[in-house]
Amino acid sequence: MSYAGYIYYSGTYCGSLIPEEKFSYYSARASEYIDQQTYDRLAKGVPEELADKVSSCCCEIAESLYRFSSVYGSGNGAGTNIASEKNGQYSITYRSSAESISAELNGSGAGLSDLLHSIISKHLGTTGLLFKGVD
Repeated sequence: MSYAGYIYYSGTYCGSLIPEEKFSYYSARASEYIDQQTYDRLAKGVPEELADKVSSCCCEIAESLYRFSSVYGSGNGAGTNIASEKNGQYSITYRSSAESISAELNGSGAGLSDLLHSIISKHLGTTGLLFKGVD
């Protein structure tokens, strides 16, 4: 379940960074991150009073993931997308964008993880959705 569609992204959120044909992928990844951080509290539906906060959070996370994959997943020599390197008969293997994002979301890079945490805290920190205790 994606918490933001392209119409919301380009209209209400006023986003323009992510092309329409790529938005559903990044929105889905952002929604998965939101579900993880909210302990699936939104899996049965988003309460109407939180809809804008959740959708805006999804859009901002999607943009961050898109920026990250554009910089580190493009094979442009940025360095952090190298999966392995061999010296004898020179060989380099690069991670795909999906692998790079997955690695960051699963803890191998503090930069993106910290950024995503600050985004979700900004949008959802006062809603109770991030509470780690029992409801």
